Amino acid sequence: IHELSGSGDNVTYGAVPYYRMQKPHEVLNRLYPEFDFITSNTLDINEEVVKQTDLVLFTRTVTKADAEIVNGWGKPWGVDIDDYWYLPEDHILFNHYKENKLAEKIEYGLTHAHFVITTTEILADKVSKLNKNVYIIENGIDTKDPAWQSNKIKSNRVRFGFTQGTTHVPDLMLIEKSVSESFKDSKFIHNGQIVLCGFHAKFNEPSVSVGYERGLTDNLSVIESLYPNYVKSLKKIKPVNGNSYPYKRVYGVDVNAFGYIHNELDIIVAPLAANEFNSCKSNIKM
Repeated sequence: IHELSGSGDNVTYGAVPYYRMQKPHEVLNRLYPEFDFITSNTLDINEEVVKQTDLVLFTRTVTKADAEIVNGWGKPWGVDIDDYWYLPEDHILFNHYKENKLAEKIEYGLTHAHFVITTTEILADKVSKLNKNVYIIENGIDTKDPAWQSNKIKSNRVRFGFTQGTTHVPDLMLIEKSVSESFKDSKFIHNGQIVLCGFHAKFNEPSVSVGYERGLTDNLSVIESLYPNYVKSLKKIKPVNGNSYPYKRVYGVDVNAFGYIHNELDIIVAPLAANEFNSCKSNIKM
């Protein structure tokens, strides 16, 4: 039984390793038992394991030191990349990437890897300028995983869900006004619902989730007159059951439980600003 409750704190996200590394290899192991794999956050690996290893796959970044270690093992190694490594200036991680020279580090790994796997033809074209040995492996889900079994939770409302992570501020801003305007329609107020997924925040502390909520609901003012007690709890960042209201939070859950969220939604809305970075996005939301 999975419970979508709590405050969204102390959960493990990491969607990239989940979709690109963990789940695909679990399925490979299930389909082909002779294939096995281990995951590690370090290259300080038992010598016997190294001897049995045929191939090493990194996600996104590879340092020169890491490359030298694996080369010293005499093992072929590759990089999995699912996003373009040059971010637009309005991206929440732009300064972080710039200060830590992450684009340069990613390009080092892509250039020196024996092979690269990526998500789409558009991103593969970017990679090919650095490494011709690039393969497209689309994102996918494990349809045998309990989290991805369809088990819709019934609702009297049509539920429009936003499942984006914290890096999509400019994208969500594109439709904030349109969404908040929908609450002024009496039919929507009584029959529709905006669901903000992955909510995690603490009272009086900065939070992207709170920013998303303010934008989509005009700082909750669009429902405050009808549901004052409900809004009071939301403003105090108190977990509260929102099933019967036109706006609802679904709190952050562990990455392995992402699939369960879809049982609480009818229509997923995934706005993306038109820019080079977003054009390289993977197909996971589709």
